[in-house]
This record gives sequence, C-alpha cells and structure tokens, in this order.
Amino acid sequence: MLVGWIYESDRGTKIWGRAGSDLNGMLVFSLLLPVIAFGLYGAIREGQASDWSSLALVGFLFVIAPLIFWINHADRRQAEPLVRFIRDAVCDADQTGIEKVVVRQSVYMETNDGVCVTGLTAGTICETLKALGEGDFLILATGEESYLQTILEDGRYRIERRDGGYQKHFRAHRRISGPESGTDDAMLFRFEDTLAVCLAFASGSPMPDILWERMEMPPTYAA
Repeated sequence: MLVGWIYESDRGTKIWGRAGSDLNGMLVFSLLLPVIAFGLYGAIREGQASDWSSLALVGFLFVIAPLIFWINHADRRQAEPLVRFIRDAVCDADQTGIEKVVVRQSVYMETNDGVCVTGLTAGTICETLKALGEGDFLILATGEESYLQTILEDGRYRIERRDGGYQKHFRAHRRISGPESGTDDAMLFRFEDTLAVCLAFASGSPMPDILWERMEMPPTYAA
C-alpha cells in the first residue's frame, strides 16, 4: 500500500509519502478508535463499566494508542518493490531535466563491484543510484581525498563526503526538528534528495540545504 503524491520542485520531480503493508492495519486501527472511545463513554455514563475496566480503556486510548502510532511512524517501511518501480518511472520521465546538469570531467564513479566509471553524465549517476541494492554503495570522487559516498540502508540512503584529509570527513543530516532531530533516522535520505546531493557534487553546484557534521576519523583512514 502506498500513500503520497508526486510533485514538481526546483530540482525536478519528487515523491512524498509512506509505503508499507503496516498502513493497512494502521488505517483499520484509526477507524476503530472513535468507536472504542464512543463505547467507553456510553458504558461509563450508564454505569456499566467497573472502575478497573474504565481505567484500562482510558489508559489504552490515551497511552497505548498514541504509543502504537509513534512506533509505526518511527519504524515506517518502504515497500521497496513498489517504491523502486515508481522511482524508476519518475527517474526515466525526468531524464530531460537532469541531463541539463553538466558533470565535471574530473569526476569519476566507483561502486561496490569495483568498477570505476569516467566520462559521467547526470543520467548515468541517476541510473546507478537507483540500481543500488541493500548495502550497496556509490562513490563520486575527484581524487583519493575528495569524494562523496552514499550507501543504501533499509530503502534510504546515508551520505558522507570528504573535502581533503581525514580531518575533513563529514556526514549528512536532514534539516529537521522534533524528536527525530539528531537521531540516526535524520541521517537517512530519500532517493530524490540523495540524487540532488550527488548531482550537486558532480557538477560543482551549491549543495542542497542539509546539515554536515564533521566525523572523528583516525589518521589510518587518510589513505
């Protein structure tokens, strides 16, 4: 099940929404909550509910139910086959837009299969990024100490970059507020946002509005 919409932005076509089989259960749960609340109110008003049962139902409505919603929000799933199909269709449809991006000749690309590709285009980067499987990575570089890398984790992407030496190694954070700010989830990006970061690095254009946190890397990582 997929809920969301596709829209145009200044960086091309984007997808926003949630996907996963858990949405079916959450929809039914949301529809049942008003029925449970109405039944509880009627039972209490008619004096048919004991103190303990009333307390248990109130605890369920105001403690357990919000906790269930929070857990399902924090652990949302990607329904990867469906999401990947839509991403493929959008990426193909948006080729005209991204092909306007001019990739610097000094940029080359490496993936976990050990292949090094030069003479890159924006379309090549897009196709390679969307073809990554779980745990696969992509590196765009202009040298050993100047690169951007991303890895696919649970349907989303983790992004790091190095600007010269182990003391200038950074990881990307989404610019968000609330409970998710500063968490591991804030370091996982959607396909569209990851592609925008990759194309910005490849073309030498300004980066999207994301946060970069310097990582403490040992000198042995400098090579």
